[in-house]
Amino acid sequence: MLLVISIFGLLPVIRIEKWKEKQNVTAQLVMFERLYEKSQHSAIIEKESSHILADKHSQKLVFSYTIKGRKTEEIVNIEAPLRINKKSSLELQPGTASPSKLETFSFFDQSSQTKIDYIVQLGSSKVFKYVERQ
Repeated sequence: MLLVISIFGLLPVIRIEKWKEKQNVTAQLVMFERLYEKSQHSAIIEKESSHILADKHSQKLVFSYTIKGRKTEEIVNIEAPLRINKKSSLELQPGTASPSKLETFSFFDQSSQTKIDYIVQLGSSKVFKYVERQ
């Protein structure tokens, strides 16, 4: 009887932990999206190139752009359960924010076994998000 009560007592704790993991992953992906948009905006408005790097080895995102004439670099540490799947780098061209090449920023959510890809479209720098459960 005590075992059954203990199990039912732990269920909310387990659910809260899963919810926290999901919120953490969502927050990190939203941060990537916002900083990507900031980099686009900077390339267009400031007419300076912006650079984005996703480093699989260090699990860091690095955004380099110009705001009000000042070069800025923002570094985001990606934390588990989210992982950067592959090294990616991209330059957004001054004035247009057109990418220098076709690039995919790839993440993996270990908690839900989900692959999340952000594919940058050539010509417009528009980003398409693809989610695939493994």
